[in-house]
Amino acid sequence: MWKFLLMLPVLFAGCEARVALPNNPVPVEPVALTEADFATIDAAIAANKGRVVLVDMWASWCGPCVAKFPEFVSLHNKYAPHGLACVSVSLDREAGQEAALRLLDKWGATFPNYVLKNAGRDEEKVVARFGYAGAIPHQALFDKTGKRVWDSASGSRSGLARRIEKELLK
Repeated sequence: MWKFLLMLPVLFAGCEARVALPNNPVPVEPVALTEADFATIDAAIAANKGRVVLVDMWASWCGPCVAKFPEFVSLHNKYAPHGLACVSVSLDREAGQEAALRLLDKWGATFPNYVLKNAGRDEEKVVARFGYAGAIPHQALFDKTGKRVWDSASGSRSGLARRIEKELLK
């Protein structure tokens, strides 16, 4: 018996011990969706003075919005370290807010996400500030002073990354 016990280390010498290590993901900010009126969203832009701000207006029920939103997240990931602040504004009604939050979480949208309340009451302000003509998806780009310098209703989306880079260099 004692010879068998002495042979155990030799028998297991070729075996590797495999230990499962815990998965330690990098901490990520939680995704949140906050109800806001026009003044709150406008204040979020103003709070980023000195940074370029890109606002995306979208809804979970809008197919083109859902298709384009990952590009918005990609722009955030690429340019946030260089001074871009992204803000999403959902136009979902109360019933769609849960779906909007699920999508934001799926996309990893860790920047400020608002759901616009009382859009009708503030329609003139929303149109003037964002260049929003009622069609979504809609994006607006603001320079470091908070002035709107581009919006998707009047400009091509294909040059947006170049426009962001140009504003960041100013």
